[in-house]
Amino acid sequence: METREEVTTVLLGRNTVKEALKSGREIDAIYRGAAARANIPEGELAIWLVLLHLEKECSQQDICDFFSLPRQTVNSLIANLRKKGYVCLKPAPNSRNRKLICLTESGRAFGQQKVAWIFQAEHRVREAATPEELQMVLSLLEKYIQNFRAEIDAANPTGE
Repeated sequence: METREEVTTVLLGRNTVKEALKSGREIDAIYRGAAARANIPEGELAIWLVLLHLEKECSQQDICDFFSLPRQTVNSLIANLRKKGYVCLKPAPNSRNRKLICLTESGRAFGQQKVAWIFQAEHRVREAATPEELQMVLSLLEKYIQNFRAEIDAANPTGE
């Protein structure tokens, strides 16, 4: 029979995970609300973040890798932005297939007018925390992700 302490530890662990997941969903809801206020599809936020704030152009694959998004999703988002005239694709140097995404003039204007405020708010929030606080949050989250991934990879649910 488990002791009260063991049960509390198990429940606390579950509650901690639930709280972390809840916090992630709350952050997602804030982004969803901001995208709605900006009148853009939620999925486009990641694309706008990259295009407005990176010093260099990037490919669709770069965005897929950075945000862990499926290639088809990023392709659809870029196609939609191209249709609106906000981005264009140009061949990447030293590559046959890779295309770089670049903002058009109207895309840069739209992004600065309608989307940049979201990332400016995000920046002000980061500035309100100390570098140590930010590093602690990131370190703990990364540790959790690495350990969880390792446990999932080590698990054998099929019995094989």
